Amino acid sequence: MSASESDFNEVNWYAGRANAACQTASEIQEKYPNAVHVINLETIDIQ
Repeated sequence: MSASESDFNEVNWYAGRANAACQTASEIQEKYPNAVHVINLETIDIQ
């Protein structure tokens, strides 16, 4: 794929969706109301 064929609107959409994964479940559901199953995993401290 050449740079001229890239659809940056689609790339930005996927980047925004990936960024939403760091938000709370209620924030995700507000931004993506058609989401069927949204949960937050508990934080695990790995060293």
